[in-house]
Amino acid sequence: MELTLDEAVVLELMKALKAKRGRIDKLSLEKLVFLVAHGEFNERGELVGLRAFPRLGVDYRVYFKGVHSRDIHEILDRLRLKGLVTVDQGRIEIADISDVTPSINDPDVRRAVENAARYASLDPKELEELINSLLGIKSETAKALVFNASVVKLLKAREEAKKLRSQGLLVDV
Repeated sequence: MELTLDEAVVLELMKALKAKRGRIDKLSLEKLVFLVAHGEFNERGELVGLRAFPRLGVDYRVYFKGVHSRDIHEILDRLRLKGLVTVDQGRIEIADISDVTPSINDPDVRRAVENAARYASLDPKELEELINSLLGIKSETAKALVFNASVVKLLKAREEAKKLRSQGLLVDV
């Protein structure tokens, strides 16, 4: 069975959640896919920052429970139609996938999946706090200011501000 890169990543992260937490929830899955898409990891696999240019074609926006992507729901629906997952009243289960080997050929994405899977033991609130901290969203007021903002645009604006600050063209008051 042929899987897209996004489907293979979601399936691998679902397996990690099941192994580390005994269950799969959409909020945690969303946050882990975010880490694959935007996470910067050091050589030891530790999360050290965020990248503006994502590894995956999954669009994220900032909401009150942290980053959110409608694309995750579409990916889960495609996996459900392929018979690989069941989704019932918010519960997600992996079907018998012994004959399916998700292949992630891109080595950068494969490493990001392995590194993000290390964070599968965190609960959704801990993942939200970790990601918000990396985004620089440290208060409810800050969250409200960037509500519904594109993560890619937010990260690009942050990079541009850092560049202008280093050139002395932007001064914090």
